[in-house]
This record gives sequence, structure tokens and C-alpha cells, in this order.
Amino acid sequence: MTAAERLQALLRLRELRERKARLALAHRVRSRDELEKRLDALTQAHRRHSEDLAHRDARNGAALVGEIVDHWQVQHYQGQASEHVRLDEQFTRRLQALAKERAQMLAHEETLRQQRHQHQAQCEAMAQLLGRELRQARLCAQYHAECETEDRPGGSHHG
Repeated sequence: MTAAERLQALLRLRELRERKARLALAHRVRSRDELEKRLDALTQAHRRHSEDLAHRDARNGAALVGEIVDHWQVQHYQGQASEHVRLDEQFTRRLQALAKERAQMLAHEETLRQQRHQHQAQCEAMAQLLGRELRQARLCAQYHAECETEDRPGGSHHG
């Protein structure tokens, strides 16, 4: 394989690696964006749910103050309050899990970005090295061509 062919093969390999790195980074960015959308949607749903619960709790409180409350109503209200607490705790755990997943994805995205920069630096160094080798191969070929010209009868003799 000639130096030019090696250079072409290495340049093609570099392009393929860079394309793979860009695709992986784009996938991570899409995943992160989807995760952020899910997190926003859950946060909005929780806010609406909390507002609905607050309004309902206020209505229930007003109704309880205005009436004589029997034992069943108190138990029912306490059951609802316990359910609200349980749902809030469940939502909090889901938010924490999503936040942790988002942090992991951001860290992985940063790792990929650093790897891509390292890879680009390596590829640039390799391209410079191959460029030097190609120039050296061309100079060598030029030198051999000049030597052959001088060795032929009628060729110009230097020196």
C-alpha cells in the first residue's frame, strides 16, 4: 500500500470516526431533551395536581367548619390527606430519579464531548504525520526520478 493510499484510508477512517462521534452526541442530546420534556411535563402535572388538591382541601375545610362532622367524615378526610401525602412522596421520588438520570446523561454527554475532542486532536496529529510522510515520499520519488534521468544516456549530469 502506498503512502497516498494509507493517507486516504486513514482520512476515511477519521471521517467515519468523527461521524460516529457526532451521531452518538446527537443521540445523547435528543435523549437529554426528551428527558427534560418529561421532567417539565411531570412538574407541570404535579403543580396542577397540587393546586387542585389545595382547592379541594380548602373546600373540604370550609365544609367541615360549616357542618357538624361525624366520625366517618373525619376518617374519610384523613384517608384523602394520607393519599395526598403518599402521592406527593411518590412524585418526589420520581422527580429525584429523573434528576439523577438527567445528571448521568449530562455527565455521559460531557465524557463523549471530551472523547471527541481527544479523537480530533489525535486525528489531526495523525494527518500531520501522514502529510509529512507523503511529502517525504514525494521528495524521495522526485529524487529517484532525477537519479534515473541522470543515469540514462544523454541525461544531464549534475555535480
